[in-house]
Amino acid sequence: MSNKTPKVSVKKTKSAPSRPLLFLIAVLVAAIIGLLLYGYTQINRQPVATDQELSQPELSTVCLIVAGENCDAYLEVADTDETRIRGLSGRSELGPEAGMVFVSDQVERQCFWMRGMLIPLDMIWLDENKVVTKVEANIQPETYPTQFCSVTVDKYVIELAAGRAEELGIVPGKALTF
Repeated sequence: MSNKTPKVSVKKTKSAPSRPLLFLIAVLVAAIIGLLLYGYTQINRQPVATDQELSQPELSTVCLIVAGENCDAYLEVADTDETRIRGLSGRSELGPEAGMVFVSDQVERQCFWMRGMLIPLDMIWLDENKVVTKVEANIQPETYPTQFCSVTVDKYVIELAAGRAEELGIVPGKALTF
């Protein structure tokens, strides 16, 4: 008899991936899906402002006084075609003490829309003597391309954060100072 023991062959089988590896794969798949969805939503989104519009110089400001002597809001002055076209488009917020006054070259019927707007606004139309002729409250960005127009011929339009006109007591017939 021989002292040799018979050789037993052992087959190596593939084991299941470890839990950390599975977790890593799941995270990568989720990240890829997230990036694809984000890219899809960005492709379908309208641009808010061009690079040229975003590089616009800072505008001068005036103080809006509704009653008394205190400044109720600081209004950026849009008095050129370029600044009137851009307006408040692309802004993601507007503080309660901020706004914009649009100064027209002509006393005429003034129409505005919410193109490129991200926040709701109050619009206030004023005649050449700065007397309020119309207030349109809480206009939503989704109303674009609807136009909001004055009922008379006006020289100025003020845009404030939604709800601010009512808070300040701005109504048709009220004279404002700026």
